[in-house]
Amino acid sequence: MSNASIMIPSTTNLSIWGDKMAGMKYRHVVILGGGFAGPLMAIAASPHAKKITLIERYSRAPNEEWLGTPQSDHGHYLTKKGQDLLEKMLPGILQELLGKGARLIDWGRNTSWSNHGGVTPLYDSGVRSLLFGRKLLDRTIFKKATELSNVSIMTATVEKLEFKNSRVESIRLNQGQVITNADLVIDTRGRMAKMKDKLEQVLGPIPERTIKNNITYHTLLLDHPYNPAVDVQQFFCQPDILNNGIGHFASPIEGNKIAFTVSDYYGDSSSRPFETLKNHPWLRGKDLTNPKIFRNLSSVHTQYGSSQSWIANYLLVGDAVCRLNPVFAHGMTVTLEMVMAFRQELLKRNRISTYRLQRQFDRLIRAPWFFVQMDSIRTRQNPAPAGIRALRDLIRAMFFTTSSDRNVHLVALRVIQRTTSPLALLSPLFLMRILVNLAAHRWALALSAFYEACAKMKQPNHH
Repeated sequence: MSNASIMIPSTTNLSIWGDKMAGMKYRHVVILGGGFAGPLMAIAASPHAKKITLIERYSRAPNEEWLGTPQSDHGHYLTKKGQDLLEKMLPGILQELLGKGARLIDWGRNTSWSNHGGVTPLYDSGVRSLLFGRKLLDRTIFKKATELSNVSIMTATVEKLEFKNSRVESIRLNQGQVITNADLVIDTRGRMAKMKDKLEQVLGPIPERTIKNNITYHTLLLDHPYNPAVDVQQFFCQPDILNNGIGHFASPIEGNKIAFTVSDYYGDSSSRPFETLKNHPWLRGKDLTNPKIFRNLSSVHTQYGSSQSWIANYLLVGDAVCRLNPVFAHGMTVTLEMVMAFRQELLKRNRISTYRLQRQFDRLIRAPWFFVQMDSIRTRQNPAPAGIRALRDLIRAMFFTTSSDRNVHLVALRVIQRTTSPLALLSPLFLMRILVNLAAHRWALALSAFYEACAKMKQPNHH
């Protein structure tokens, strides 16, 4: 597949953000965290603020190692919906990533998708997107934020937020500095934010829901020359915890590298998961020792939007609101949806309502949380209540059928890529196709067993 075939505008024009502005709405916006969400929020706020300070605890100098995002060393992909939102926000960025070595793939033609039902036949799905490393994406977005004249970067660690009269009164930093003039504070520190206990002291109890798992990610970044003439450009093997708790996602990224991530549902912290895959065509002859390991992947949604009141000048965004099991890679897409909701609120109103926006952020979690629940049910082992077992078997049947029915695979693919509503999985026609395929498979197994028994009966008796 030629990289030139992607149809994306070739220029970036951040000035479009100011087209509808008639004056600044904020004197000083302070953004905590310089990973994925922080720079995006800075870009969204730029036309509406006189001054924006982005505080990041690690240096973001161009030639220094990119620190502060522990999951950035592992396999990532931004869903098709996420890439569409990113392109809408920053026209030309996908073409820029392509020029920096990102790979364009068709998820039906170029992906070897396998599960307990087998391997899905390759076909042109029309679901096309880019593959790239998380660090390339973060660096590209961060650079765009720093190019804005009203955005300044401060390398420091936030030690404490102080609240008074339902507002952030001050931000204390590790260097002894205190910021007191922020009329909007946006917290994008992700897992490092840990604001629930602090906010409960101000707002009262805040509900939280958790779906626990024992998943551990093991990743190796390996040299692998890119060959666009080969159909299979990436591997996606879903783990089946009832038979084999090991799955993997291996994809090409910039720099003639592949990010090979093994997901271990047993939670093994050794290199054993890679040993089980040592005969994989992309791993033969490779050094499989010392993979990067990422643990604590349980999903946690702190429902800040359920609070009866909120901090007037404070927003929590991204992983600071909800950490998602990364198996379906919806975290960055949800963050982009939050950024776009923030943008729309700025365009519609003189001043945003942080209370209304925080509630909207909670609603954006519904679709990805459905996938987290689905994966939790799919991988649940016996014993389990009868209703859960029935739902688990239906979900497993759906993924089983993706290996034999192209239409089922395409619907599942579009839903996972967030270009189609999850409700498509509940349509009568879709469910009928699953049941018909499953019945045909079981009938074929029964016939195979019958013919095998007949063949044995015809064999001469040697006794």
